[in-house]
Amino acid sequence: MSGCEQQNYEKQPQAVKKTQPQHVGYLRLPLSDKITTLDPGLIYKEAQIELVEQLFLGLTDFDPKTYEVVPELATHWIVREDGTVYTYKLRQDVKWTNGEPVTAHDVVWAIQRNIAKKTNSPYAFTLYILKNAKAIHQDESVPLSSLGVRAIDDYTVEFTLEQAAGYFPALTGFWTYSPLPRKVIEQHGDDWVNPAHIQTNGSYQLAEWK
Repeated sequence: MSGCEQQNYEKQPQAVKKTQPQHVGYLRLPLSDKITTLDPGLIYKEAQIELVEQLFLGLTDFDPKTYEVVPELATHWIVREDGTVYTYKLRQDVKWTNGEPVTAHDVVWAIQRNIAKKTNSPYAFTLYILKNAKAIHQDESVPLSSLGVRAIDDYTVEFTLEQAAGYFPALTGFWTYSPLPRKVIEQHGDDWVNPAHIQTNGSYQLAEWK
């Protein structure tokens, strides 16, 4: 992935033949800001979000033509009749770049990590719809185990909400709900996003960061 390159804006000849990129498989994005982190739990600015969208899968996404919520990492979801419990089934063909499968446990751990006050996630408020999330974020004495998310099995995540919210599937497209590689983060801390350590699961891999 290449970005943030200095461009030459000097006047060019009028007749310039357009050619296809020579390196198939590379994605070039024009970015308007510096990239300080690729951690889905810590990103805030548009340029960071744009890159993270290429590196990590969300549970859901939006159809670019209809703007309807569609599955991404999830295959489908079921909502209880009262609208307060959502059960997501996950794809079983998604792997981290080290070859290990992406599981429901990665989703649960990521959400618990992002709602914890010490993480200081700027988009933690997108998790407030989950049961006890706001209380956990504001008061460290509230146990993480009371958060409204759990793994029923390796590929099933259950969300319990504070109240019914028909827009919840749209929220789960936020990067705060994206699974994270727990082992790598616990081993390398803030340095886990460096190219030597980072594990991702999206369409593109990070090759270098200049």
